Amino acid sequence: MNGCPATAVRPSVGGWGAICASGALAVGVLASARPEVLFVALILGGALPMWLMEWRRAEPVQVEHSSRRGLSGGLTVSLMMIGSIWVQQTFGGSQGASVAPLMLPALISVVLMVIFCLLFPQKVGASIASVGEFIESPVAIVSRAGRERINMLGWCVKCLFLPLMLGSTLTWLQGLFAELPTQSMFVWFSVPMAAMYAIDTAFASIGYMSTTRRLDAHIRSVDNTWLGWLSALSCYPPLSVLVFDVWLIYKGSNDWIEWLHDGTFPASLWGGAILLLTGIYTWATIAFGPRFSNLTNRGIITHGPYRWGKHPAYLCKNLSWWMISVPFLPSLSGGQTLAHCLSLLAINGIYFVRARTEERHLLQDSVYRQYSAWIAEYGLFARVLQMFRRRAGDSV
Repeated sequence: MNGCPATAVRPSVGGWGAICASGALAVGVLASARPEVLFVALILGGALPMWLMEWRRAEPVQVEHSSRRGLSGGLTVSLMMIGSIWVQQTFGGSQGASVAPLMLPALISVVLMVIFCLLFPQKVGASIASVGEFIESPVAIVSRAGRERINMLGWCVKCLFLPLMLGSTLTWLQGLFAELPTQSMFVWFSVPMAAMYAIDTAFASIGYMSTTRRLDAHIRSVDNTWLGWLSALSCYPPLSVLVFDVWLIYKGSNDWIEWLHDGTFPASLWGGAILLLTGIYTWATIAFGPRFSNLTNRGIITHGPYRWGKHPAYLCKNLSWWMISVPFLPSLSGGQTLAHCLSLLAINGIYFVRARTEERHLLQDSVYRQYSAWIAEYGLFARVLQMFRRRAGDSV
């Protein structure tokens, strides 16, 4: 078996982005900046070094398009973004409500987009014009498989997830801002947790804003299966409101902090394990540099935690949920404990389906096929299994 395929993004790209983003966040916190200022500092602190390091790696493709297509594409993308924010804000529960502050900036951006498209339709980006070309043939929405379809689906992905990631970043920073002055014994846990999730969602936001060939971060392909989209959307509002809050309720009235509120060594050990899992989860997002995105292939990442396995983020997130929620707390009855465990197992199953559909999509890429074969032989679980087999053989 050959070595692991080269990663699409140098490890230093995400590394410097994380260092600068963390530095900007730390300076903002020390300066007692408002969450909105921390938000801007975190996004720019992470984005600018990565954009500078990756800029001009690939020249943009020039595509001629008509004025009509530029205008219709710009209008379509604008309406998709506004509609996405409205749906998330209206039906997305508390998590979806995080996008509310984005509505006014989005409306202003839409007005500017429309004005630009009216005045300079020929200068509209090729991907936006491609959306205009795509919608001119409604029948092709299901059957067309060319660049227009990829661009259309790519914009759907961005319009769905970018507002959520931006809103979540601001929400985590507000939580961080609220936790800092508290005297709780668990501030050592809550502050790093909020900071890591803020960095995670900020890097995800940067990824959705960086789909350009000048960064070699353009979308190569988009998952076009219903199961892939449904499993992904089930984890985000508004659909997650039904999945997590109505159908699969796994959280009880207590979590690990109430369970071990006395600050004992087991509590510290438990909290440290949760932080470790969250740190690996955040690292997995940082490893993408400016290429993070759901449901798309923008280059195969093979460094960082992806050197250990194909889905470190999903694995660590789901393990941390078991530890945070502790659905087996003795405060619950036997029936409640079983129901909560089964619900969380079902949610784990959704993420398993997400992982499998992502693999099915990425296996179209020859680099991912090589990476998948390498992980099957040299990944963390493969090495552990080989070690047990060797020990079992030695004991015979």
